[in-house]
Amino acid sequence: MGLDLLPEGLREARRLLPDALLLQGDATRLPIRSGVVDAVTVLDVLEHVDDRDLLTEVHRVLRPGGLALLTVPAMPELWSYRDEDAGHLRRYRREGLARLLEACGFDVKGIRHYQCLLLPLLMVTRRLGRRGPRARSLEEKRIPFFNAAATWINRLETRIGDVVPLPFGSSLVAVCGKPSA
Repeated sequence: MGLDLLPEGLREARRLLPDALLLQGDATRLPIRSGVVDAVTVLDVLEHVDDRDLLTEVHRVLRPGGLALLTVPAMPELWSYRDEDAGHLRRYRREGLARLLEACGFDVKGIRHYQCLLLPLLMVTRRLGRRGPRARSLEEKRIPFFNAAATWINRLETRIGDVVPLPFGSSLVAVCGKPSA
């Protein structure tokens, strides 16, 4: 099942997954009965809405013992025009995200950084982007060689992250659960 507030997001999902159950709705007021969902993914959504309202809804619809997987942008010091253009309200720190999840009733299983190896490049492009629109457009350019290299780096980072926790990164991933009754 998938949920999106915007019809264009649902149209794209329908194109890619024609047999999926898709709902249009607000993630802070889920059109789902309480306690019936085994798992929820919230991928780069929390930073766009009232995060407590969304997490309260996720907690409500999860069955006891259910799991939630969340991704959010990390490192508030990376805040830039990209966040504003994307409609972000915030970026998170690991400790703050853990406190928020716990305050909303979740047992935090783990929170990890990712997008570590590409972070230096991201920091440079964000700093350059503060100089004006021409520099900002550097992040938007599609360069096939660079995209292939970035994909390879991300796959390598995934393997490294399975063995060694990454100390920082531009994003966080959290796994948490609704306590069993």
